[in-house]
Amino acid sequence: MDIKDKLKGALYGFAVGDAMGATTEFMDEQEIKEQYGKIEDILGGGWLNLKAGDITDDTEMSLCIMRVLMENDYKNFKRDVAESFTNWINTDPKDVGNQCRRAINYYRDMSEYIYCDNTALGNGSLMRALPCALLNNEHSEQLNVMQGEITHNNEICKDIIIRYTRVIKDALNNKKINEHTDRLLEPSGYVINTFNNALYWSDKETFEECIIGAVNNGGDADTIAAIAGGISGAKFGYSNIPGKWVSKINQDTKDELNQFLSYIIKLY
Repeated sequence: MDIKDKLKGALYGFAVGDAMGATTEFMDEQEIKEQYGKIEDILGGGWLNLKAGDITDDTEMSLCIMRVLMENDYKNFKRDVAESFTNWINTDPKDVGNQCRRAINYYRDMSEYIYCDNTALGNGSLMRALPCALLNNEHSEQLNVMQGEITHNNEICKDIIIRYTRVIKDALNNKKINEHTDRLLEPSGYVINTFNNALYWSDKETFEECIIGAVNNGGDADTIAAIAGGISGAKFGYSNIPGKWVSKINQDTKDELNQFLSYIIKLY
């Protein structure tokens, strides 16, 4: 399997997890069983009432970072990402996490980054950490921490972003992933729980098992499935993502993912 297939797998695996998980976000396992039985495809709907294949803020904010990476020489990366987030939030997106909204509005109104906050422990900075993790250069971890600080400025979130970045790189390079968990935590938006559960599901034997497991576990399903899908996609490659799932992803999203893929592959 070549590196391009693995990079594309990470990008599309993330988007697939986001789009499929949006259906069951904020539901528990019993509610999912009662309403759907078992979700095994991208259906849309959910509390956001999305069309099948639409994405949520997880992928939308990741796309903001991808655009900056493709245009930027890293000198003004943090500022440019904050501006990109501001432009995005000004479009009144359907889905914005509370901490992300608060921090982006703070930057917009005060022209400075939000202060250190050890209580800001949601998964909003981790959910958009894939683009920087895919960089094949010495700036990868530093840039990922910087994008995270814009909304979640504390050591716990920074540490998990660094650990996640290393997981992605190990998956891409066919190395043993040292991060491991044997048990699920509550599938909440708490960054520790999200990272734990994403690791749990991404350790499954196939990409399908990873995504279906995460989606049907409920909770913050779109984010957990997206992060798990990015890791699993990096391991198994685009060629092992079901075509029927890829075909349902919004075409505009696929176009942007392909554009970023063309950029990122040149770094390898």
